[in-house]
Amino acid sequence: MESSINERIAKLIEESGESLNKFSAKIKVAQPTLSSIVNGETRPSFGMLEKIFDAFPTLSASWLVRGKGSMFTDEEDARLLELEKKTNEEIEKLHAIIANLSETINKLKNNKK
Repeated sequence: MESSINERIAKLIEESGESLNKFSAKIKVAQPTLSSIVNGETRPSFGMLEKIFDAFPTLSASWLVRGKGSMFTDEEDARLLELEKKTNEEIEKLHAIIANLSETINKLKNNKK
């Protein structure tokens, strides 16, 4: 079954490892606009596609628009995107650890008083 352009945009967001908010900021599109596209409520405009291609220069237009071929024209870019995704996941884990440590420190400070 062939995917829609909306599904391919959702796939690109997923592969980037970024949240919808971060991705919308990266392509300079309002988050509600991007959300309605990802949810299949509206189709992307030509202007939005241009912004996506500006943010991802080696993204394959054939893949995004027609669903043909590989996501990227350069395999190195695909590897970099995967590395970026893993890095973003690790950063999120570190943020959670920092939040937990901060909470523990605050509890210890409060117990001393």
